[in-house]
Amino acid sequence: MTMAPIPLDTTGLRLYEQADQLRAAGPAVRVLLPGDLVAWSVTRGDVVRRLLTHPDVSKDARRSWPGYRPFAIAWLTAWVDVVSMFTADGDDHQRLKDLVGRAFTARRIDAMRPAIEAIVTSLLDELAGLPADRPLDLRSRFSYRVPTRVICDLFGVPDDQRPAMLATIDAVLDTSLGPDEAAEVQRGMYAAIHRLVATKSARPGDDMTSLLLTTRRRDEDRLSMDELVSTLILMIGAGSETTVSLIDHAVAAMLTHPDQLAAAREDPGRWADVIEESLRLHPPIMHLPLRYATADLDLGEGVTIGKGELIIIGFGAHGRDPAVNPDPGRYDIDRHDRQHLAFGHGMHFCLGAPLARLEAAVALPALFGRFPRLAPAWPVGSPARQPSFIGNDVRELPVLLGPAWIGAGRRPLRPDQLWRRRSSACSVTSSTVIAATQEASCGHRSARRSTPLAPQRGQVMIQETSGRCLTRVSGPALTRLPHQYRPIVAAPTAAARWRGPVSLPMTRSQRSYRAARPPMLSAPTSGVAGRRMAARTSATRSASSGVPVTTTGRPSRSPTAANERAGQRRRGSVAPGCRATRPGGGSPSTARSSARSAPVTATRGSNSRARAPTSAAASR
Repeated sequence: MTMAPIPLDTTGLRLYEQADQLRAAGPAVRVLLPGDLVAWSVTRGDVVRRLLTHPDVSKDARRSWPGYRPFAIAWLTAWVDVVSMFTADGDDHQRLKDLVGRAFTARRIDAMRPAIEAIVTSLLDELAGLPADRPLDLRSRFSYRVPTRVICDLFGVPDDQRPAMLATIDAVLDTSLGPDEAAEVQRGMYAAIHRLVATKSARPGDDMTSLLLTTRRRDEDRLSMDELVSTLILMIGAGSETTVSLIDHAVAAMLTHPDQLAAAREDPGRWADVIEESLRLHPPIMHLPLRYATADLDLGEGVTIGKGELIIIGFGAHGRDPAVNPDPGRYDIDRHDRQHLAFGHGMHFCLGAPLARLEAAVALPALFGRFPRLAPAWPVGSPARQPSFIGNDVRELPVLLGPAWIGAGRRPLRPDQLWRRRSSACSVTSSTVIAATQEASCGHRSARRSTPLAPQRGQVMIQETSGRCLTRVSGPALTRLPHQYRPIVAAPTAAARWRGPVSLPMTRSQRSYRAARPPMLSAPTSGVAGRRMAARTSATRSASSGVPVTTTGRPSRSPTAANERAGQRRRGSVAPGCRATRPGGGSPSTARSSARSAPVTATRGSNSRARAPTSAAASR
């Protein structure tokens, strides 16, 4: 007796659960799709791989689906009715793939990194201006915008056309729509693409749409208008939705696995593992329609797919198969021999997979670097899911941003980012957690001649790790400097006068970056210039304090000095995180007079020490 087809859940609420049930039921199971279509669902990992490369399985409905009627079932239009490399086999597939493949070579994708970084930075700047203690939808404000901007820029979609086009692309994945709604989406999708084609025909640019139009004008036999429109539908849709899902799920996984987030922060190379594990456990595509059997396929266990019957492959079910990945429900970036088919397999492997990985590799560390206290704000469980058995994503991703590290940028910072401009430097209030650059060129006149700006009371000079610029930070922010910055020159706080070198505490993350940092701006330490500087420093300190000072000596660490330092901290005269010492072990009054002429040194940790020019040189 033949089992009745199982209705495939169109709401997305039982996406993983139903995939597990179908896998347990057999190597292939008959399921009921919208429009009363019956297809064979394949969710076992070994069977999925076998059918994806089987010569008797086709993607071309026009040749392999008996009784096929184009555009008869509206929800299938983007998956079956289009004429692109997605729905072609053999030579036609290769011809259509070659037309867009040149835009997705490893070299071209790597060249897109600066543009992706600029998009990510601009979106993070927008987030930094929002209230940190109010929930917001990270999906709509960040993870959705990154890939959609990238793909729309790549294909030259004008800004005024993007909302309508992206809305129809999003609706294509909604399998809960009725026939009339699906037909409306179908019409809107084609209208948006034809409008783009008309715009680029009249005003071509340096983008993929214009390139495809040029190819068509030169050789209509190589690319028909239907193929052009279908290729744009495929590339703009697939080039955005899958990456949105990847970023969403990776962020949610990091927020619910803080130990693995800490591992990725400690070693930036681990973000690649975060991406691959997110693709395995939460694949962007679960069931992808459709394929067709061109001959009888015997799968064993009494299951045979007949010639002409429909097949729907569970790409996302492969990575969640216990036979492929042991303990598949556990999120583990340390997993060995990880396998998944999130981007397909065989001839139809996703052309944009490297681009999706690059976008996630840029977006994720930048997001968690800017908002280190990012926290989930969704109800108990998981965020609400999209209604689809094709796509695997959430409707929204509510989070709390927390305080932001406002990092260095190429543009002056705005007042809503807690900045105040003071001449050529930025002054940061005690409530601000980070400092950044001042000028759009990222370079002061003083910085360009390698001379630090003169410090003012209550401020500390810091340098970006790239060595491009300098800025000032107020004393209370010293203990909250992130790893991108390090101190160059320290000045006295408002409540205390300078008493010697300042040691800033280093976090574990800061120490991991120390080896790769460029040398800090410093006074010469060798050669004629170095010996002259050392002699001037020694003479100045000795004359002002009355205590002989050697160029290689350290400040006194006598019990008396330690007791005085403890008293200063109790009285609140030393900035948090700073250690005040007396040069040469002299008295407090002597140290105060000495500080006016002694060179200032800021160190981060016990093993990293930087020298600065004397105050006279700094004032120049």
